[in-house]
Amino acid sequence: MTPITRRHFDDKNILKLTHPYAKIVREIAEDTDVTFVDMESLTRQHFQSQGKTLSALRFMHIKPNLHPNYPNGITDNTHLNQLGAREVAQLLLTNLRAINHPLIQQLRTPDPKHLKYHYKGF
Repeated sequence: MTPITRRHFDDKNILKLTHPYAKIVREIAEDTDVTFVDMESLTRQHFQSQGKTLSALRFMHIKPNLHPNYPNGITDNTHLNQLGAREVAQLLLTNLRAINHPLIQQLRTPDPKHLKYHYKGF
């Protein structure tokens, strides 16, 4: 598995490749025929589709005087906040399901009362 992308946009609003070693990880996975999840590509596509403004809501961007740990605020384009972490976990889960990875068998069974709900969009 590669690391997730960092949120560094270039002057054309395209996310930069921030992990030069990810290519080597991809090659090793292919050469050794192991199960591989390319989180760098998945997250880069995900955050690129959101753009600069919406993707910022998924990272540790905190204005001054809002959080006791960051009285001066913080603009951290590497670490996810709770929303970003949940979305990235969902990307991984979707990928594991797509490749029928054995870890999927370890997930809890949904509560039957939740199975009656369906997504209808906005």
